[in-house]
Amino acid sequence: MRKAWLSPVPEKCQLCRYKIIDEFYDVNTFGMGWAIVCNACFHIEGFKLGVGFGQHYKLDKKEKTFLRVR
Repeated sequence: MRKAWLSPVPEKCQLCRYKIIDEFYDVNTFGMGWAIVCNACFHIEGFKLGVGFGQHYKLDKKEKTFLRVR
């Protein structure tokens, strides 16, 4: 069973304010709490994925929901 994003769908990256379209990351910023970030900010800032670090979500157009990738 794939895990879906259950909260309201984020509209913008909480770091650069870029519009979230088809993927986002829910990451631990270690010092600023958890944040929703775009693909660019995830890679620029060097965030990690995994338990306690973050999760990656992509839009499943068929199901019309964001599903966790990692």
